[in-house]
Amino acid sequence: MDIQHHLPKDKFQELQAKHQDAIDYLSQLSEGIREFFQEYNLSLLLIDADCTVLKSYSLPFYQMTPGEIEGRLCWN
Repeated sequence: MDIQHHLPKDKFQELQAKHQDAIDYLSQLSEGIREFFQEYNLSLLLIDADCTVLKSYSLPFYQMTPGEIEGRLCWN
């Protein structure tokens, strides 16, 4: 995870808007399995083709909050 590279807020919002359908779909899907993810300490991340984290649906992803991880690159 490249925590040094974080998209500017406006660029990140544009990217999320572009993928809003997928974000909404996974938001609904994750509601039913959220407890499962929490019980087994699993994370669900939505990433784009450039490996930028668009949305984090469950904690903990390396104990980072959604605000810390969203908009970052998965790797260099």
